[in-house]
Amino acid sequence: NNNNNNNTCHVHLTNNKAFAMDVHATSSSNTNNNAAPVQFSFISHKDDPTVARCARDQVPTLQDDSFYVPIRGTGATTWGVLEFQQDGLSLSQEDQQTAVIVARHVAIFMERLARD
Repeated sequence: NNNNNNNTCHVHLTNNKAFAMDVHATSSSNTNNNAAPVQFSFISHKDDPTVARCARDQVPTLQDDSFYVPIRGTGATTWGVLEFQQDGLSLSQEDQQTAVIVARHVAIFMERLARD
C-alpha cells in the first residue's frame, strides 16, 4: 500500500429517504495522517452515469481509477453503490473481491436498519 495515494470510498445511495445521512468519516487505519474519507451521497443519474448504470444493472464495474460495486439487497433491491477510488494504482483482483464482500455486508446492515 502506498500511503501517498488519494484513496477514497464513496457510498452512493439510491434512496435518500430510506437512509437520511450526513456523514463524513475517516479511516483510522491510515498511519500517515492522510485519512481516506468515506463520503455519502444520493445517486443522481445525471451527475454520474457510471454509478447509475452500476445500480441499475447490479454489476461491479471497473473504470479508470474507480471500482463500482452495487449494494444489493434481497430480491431486486439495490440500496446503493460503493465507489472505491485509488489514485495512481489499479485495484488488484483480491481488492475487487474484497469490495464485493464489503458491499454485501453493507447491504445486510442496511436491510436490518430498514426493518427496525
